[in-house]
Amino acid sequence: MVKLTIVGRVSDGLPLAQGLRYQNDEENENFLCYKQQAEFILKEISRGALSPSKMTIHIDHYHCFNYLVENGHCFITLCDSSYPRKLAFHYLQDLQKEFEKFDIGLMEKITKPYSFVRFGNL
Repeated sequence: MVKLTIVGRVSDGLPLAQGLRYQNDEENENFLCYKQQAEFILKEISRGALSPSKMTIHIDHYHCFNYLVENGHCFITLCDSSYPRKLAFHYLQDLQKEFEKFDIGLMEKITKPYSFVRFGNL
């Protein structure tokens, strides 16, 4: 299951949006830690320390991050380790296609983290 998704700009590592998070009481205290880890991954991608395409990073026995970099933007999702990688990357590709619909000029002018506070079905 997808638990957290963050979209960021690769050029400077700025997180633009966060969405689709699932929490139960047990995971609530760990959520901030996972969010910080996702932001760290985004920063590492922006400085060139991680592969700028797609990858899965296992963070513990229960969770992993999957990320996809396309057109200067990074799409990161936190999933259960048992969640199929293929589905996680299909989800990220669908998300990337939706973000392509935005005006790229607008996306590059954003200076505040999480300017797109959240995304999802309205």
